[in-house]
Order: sequence, then structure tokens, then C-alpha cells
Amino acid sequence: MKQHDRRFYYLMVVTCTALWGTAYPAVRWLVMSGMDPYLIICLRVYSALLFALIAVIVSRSRVDFPAIRRNFLPYFLMAVTGSAGFMMLMTIGLEYTEAGKASFLAGSNPVLIVPLASLFLGEQFTLRKLAGVMIAVVGIGLTVIGGDIAAGSSLVFRPADIILLGAALLWAVYSLLTRAYGNRLPYFTGLALMFVCSGLVLLPLFFRVAPMMADLNGKQIFWLLYSGFVPGGIGFVTWNKGVNVLGASVCGTINSFMPVFATIFSMIFLGERMVWLQACGGALVVAGVCAALGHVRLPVNTETGAAWEEEPQAKANV
Repeated sequence: MKQHDRRFYYLMVVTCTALWGTAYPAVRWLVMSGMDPYLIICLRVYSALLFALIAVIVSRSRVDFPAIRRNFLPYFLMAVTGSAGFMMLMTIGLEYTEAGKASFLAGSNPVLIVPLASLFLGEQFTLRKLAGVMIAVVGIGLTVIGGDIAAGSSLVFRPADIILLGAALLWAVYSLLTRAYGNRLPYFTGLALMFVCSGLVLLPLFFRVAPMMADLNGKQIFWLLYSGFVPGGIGFVTWNKGVNVLGASVCGTINSFMPVFATIFSMIFLGERMVWLQACGGALVVAGVCAALGHVRLPVNTETGAAWEEEPQAKANV
């Protein structure tokens, strides 16, 4: 694989974490505006489904129904863990927890993804990668603690925070499923199937909260569509592509950037201020990710079936 191609996929996943970073202040604002959390969950999933269906039509992706039937179960599990399950726990958690700390708890999944990817997928696991991940997690912690200092409060973990740790676990499982099964269907077709499954899972809940839609105002509708189309639709497309090409552990490590982006966007949209401790935390996150990925050996290229190092283009660029 050419060096510039590798950098493109790294940049894709970093962009994905930035998009997801905007979701935390957006959803936190929706909760604070008085919206029912369960209505937020349903409308985020259904707007993401709308994005996926539009993408299938515009891209003219081939819809292979026999392939969809063969792969329905893994995509259903991806829906339960990655879209419906993760979004549900994240939104409920944001009802009780500040956006910064929520992003730390839910964004701590690299600690889970890296060892699980090594155990179940055989991805490379080194002490350097572990050390880099731990440095990044310390940086995330400093970013969150700094946010509490800026707000004039102390870092207190409540029982409700376990919900967000559960979200991190679901996301780790989703990342492993994406790595193992996410390339069996065209990307937009697979994304649409996953959100269809998520929509079916949430349908009974949606029928209960649907009457509340009559009370939505224009600003709430805008942020719902934004969180569904951008962090939801575009974010999932770029993440799934990155995981399939770079591997779950590499993308999980890069995902350490997400709480830093969430802190920055919380400053912009929620008026939170930054202190020097948060800046130090962000610098540690960058250092930890760079240390973990410095000499990582990329996994098998799902587009060609060959290891990156074995491809003629990669050899020509050594």
C-alpha cells in the first residue's frame, strides 16, 4: 500500500472521531432543551437510516438480497451493539452526565478494543501499542478533569456513569464485528441494513414516544438531523471503512482523539471554557496515539486479500 494511501485512511478515521466529537455537545444540548432521551435515540437512528438509504440510491449500490439474507445476523448484531445499543446508552448517560465526562467514559474503548482485537482477531499487540493507549487514556482523563475544574466542580463518578462504560463496551464489540464482517456487503448497503435493523429494534419504543414529535421546534429538528446525518451517517461510513482497512485496534487507538474533539466542540457550542490541564491532556492524547501507531504493522488489506507488506505497490515504496 502506498504511503499516501495509508495516510488517507488515518485521516479518514481522525475525521470520523472529530465528527463524533460534535455528537456529544449536540445530544447534550437536545437533552438539556427538554427533549425525551428515548425520542432523541429513535430520531437519530431513523435520520441515519434516511442518510444510508439516500447514499444507496445516489451511489447506485447493488442490492444483493441473497447476500443480505446470508449476512443478516452479523449486521443485526452490529445494529444492536453499534447503533441502537451504543446510541441508547450514550443518550441516557448524557441525561445524567456532562458532555466532557461522558465522552471520556464512552471514549475509553481503546483500552477494550486493542486487547480484544488481539485476542479474537489476531491483530498485532505490542507493549508499545499498550503504552501508547494508556498514555492517551491518561490524556483523556486530564482533559475531563480540566473541564470539571473549569466548571468549578470536582470529578465525581456516579452509578449512572456505568451506563456510559457499558456504551464503551458495546462499541468495542461493534468494532470487532465490523472488522470481521463489515466488508461482506457494499458499504452503503451494509450501513442501510444495519440501520434498518436498528430501526426495527427501536420501533416499539418509537411508537410510545412518537406523539412528542409534535412539540419539537426548528432548532431541535436541525440538531437531530445533524446528529443523525453527520456523526451518525458519515461517521459510521468512515469508521467502518477505516476498521476494515486498518484494523480494529488501530482505529480504536485513533478513537482516543474523540473526547478531545468533544471537549473543543463543547467549548464552542455549550460555552464551556478550557484550562491548561485540558491542553496538556490533549497533547498527551496526541503523543499516546503517535507512540502506539509509530511502527504498527497494518493487517490484511480487505480490498486485495494480501498483507500490506506483501503488495507490490507497498514493496515499491519501501
